[in-house]
Amino acid sequence: MQPEQALYAPPAEAVLRADEMTLIQSVSAHGLVAHAVAVLVTAVAFVQAESLAHVGIWAAGLLAALALRFVLYLAYKRAGELLHADRHGRNIVVVSNLLIGLGWGWAGFWFFDGKHTASEITLIMAIAVAAASAQTISPTRETLAALLVPMLLPLIAKALVINVELYAAPALLALALLLTLWFSLSRYRAQTPRPDSPCLWRRE
Repeated sequence: MQPEQALYAPPAEAVLRADEMTLIQSVSAHGLVAHAVAVLVTAVAFVQAESLAHVGIWAAGLLAALALRFVLYLAYKRAGELLHADRHGRNIVVVSNLLIGLGWGWAGFWFFDGKHTASEITLIMAIAVAAASAQTISPTRETLAALLVPMLLPLIAKALVINVELYAAPALLALALLLTLWFSLSRYRAQTPRPDSPCLWRRE
């Protein structure tokens, strides 16, 4: 009988990174399109309600952040095998999600004033669409938090400053959404193999 030979699979961390990047590649385009449409609709709604320069700067900045993420999407589409092994790939996604989240947070804080106008309702719906599509461009807890926290917290803070009694319940619901998504992905990460526990394959 031949002696057993142990073949070690790649570290679990590297496998997990590759799976995450594959997920980004497969669904990011749909999420980016949803965000871009929401930005354009919101900008049109606020053209007459806010300063044209302010709306233009906001829309241009957020579209630029989305364009940066689209470049990342194209990069993975063309050179996926190479970028899957890049340890900085996840950090790039986190930064791009952070920029997108800050753009929506900017709109939520500066454009929302509690008057319940048609433009404000459009803004709330646009942020809801962006939040609903967050997981399509956020395969990890870190990337999801980088997108949703700066997206929702400024709007929550502004609403509570305007009228605590009126907006307390929606604010709690938004915070519950953040906590639910955070802990659901945290639980998923906890169930994945640790990097120091490589898979062991045996053959005789």
